[in-house]
Amino acid sequence: GSITGGATGGTWSSSSGGTFLPNPNTLNATFIPSSGATGAVTLTLTANGIISPCPAENATVPITLNANPFVNAGNDTSICAGSSVILHGTIGGSATSGTWSTMGSGSFQSVSSLNTTYTPSAADISAGNVKLILTTNDPVGPCSSVKDTLNVIIKPIPLLTVGTASAVCSGVAFSIPLTPSILSPPACYNWTLSGTLPAGVTTTTSGTIAAPNNTFSGTVQNLSNGPVTLQFQLTTTVNGCTSINTPASITSISINP
Repeated sequence: GSITGGATGGTWSSSSGGTFLPNPNTLNATFIPSSGATGAVTLTLTANGIISPCPAENATVPITLNANPFVNAGNDTSICAGSSVILHGTIGGSATSGTWSTMGSGSFQSVSSLNTTYTPSAADISAGNVKLILTTNDPVGPCSSVKDTLNVIIKPIPLLTVGTASAVCSGVAFSIPLTPSILSPPACYNWTLSGTLPAGVTTTTSGTIAAPNNTFSGTVQNLSNGPVTLQFQLTTTVNGCTSINTPASITSISINP
């Protein structure tokens, strides 16, 4: 701002708060609006040191404060291979819409919906992670669009190989080694009997094996007249991801009377 005539200085003021830097008495001050202030604001420069009978003088400058656009793609997350990412993006300020994009090669259920899902591609899964980007529209006014990036870790699904056991007698413990394809962090296991127990045979039909134990063991009581064979299905869970059933995750045990 500037002053002329008999004025000795000037003071800035604002219709909606804010700060003048370095101070309100600097003619060429910088105005910093209050946090979150938007809309019409009037800045007034009032002359100081005017001697009566001269009237007080001021000048006004109208400005418009546009809200900054805001976007949040969500927190970084992790999924197991074969799963989709559930997305809940948010926008605010002067932004009115958002568009999803990927630095990978998977697909979105809808790129224009803030709440959507992303299905990783085979290449994404192989890479082990993918970055998803939510970008706002370019709002009306001087503010530009903004974007936020979400990083997704894609954890592999473990495979399980179950060993074999020799035939055992009734009441004698069997022990079968378990080998997961991923060794760290330690695996845990679930097992269950396939089918039903024959007459005269008793044993526990399901259970869990806590890490770091990599052995499936137990006993079977066979009070029938001949040997029986029981089949068990096992799965392993590593880093929150569980294996799928394969022939290698099935084992059979023969129990003599």
